[in-house]
Amino acid sequence: MTSRKEQMLNVRMEDRIRNGSKKLMKARSITQQGRLDTFFSISRTVTTTTPAAKKTETAVTPNKGLKRKAGATTDAKAKGKAAGGSAKKPKIKATNVLRHELETLKPGRKVYIQQPGSLVFFKGDKDTALKNCHETLKSLQRENQQLESKMDQTS
Repeated sequence: MTSRKEQMLNVRMEDRIRNGSKKLMKARSITQQGRLDTFFSISRTVTTTTPAAKKTETAVTPNKGLKRKAGATTDAKAKGKAAGGSAKKPKIKATNVLRHELETLKPGRKVYIQQPGSLVFFKGDKDTALKNCHETLKSLQRENQQLESKMDQTS
């Protein structure tokens, strides 16, 4: 017969082994394990024929909700606004982000400013860059308003 101490030691070791096993099984079932598996797996190479195959697959899938007619839409106002206004709005959004970033900088800070019409940057004052940013934003907003007014007049 084994002593009481040995029995307690065996029970503790069994519990340690069972708990370790549970931890391993839990780690294998969570999403992080999936990330590790994909990290060590072989990646697929993308060819030029792959996007064409994906387009045909998406065309076959049924649409949820109401289906549109196969022909072109006759609503010129919706079509014109989507095409005309969308070109300027991303530029306005990007300029607003730049303006906000420049406003949060400390006064007298030097920043890199892109030379208009090229990929050349030069170092300038924060205040000068902010002034240029405001001018660009105003001109983009004016152009956007002119495009929207033209679209409203044509419809």
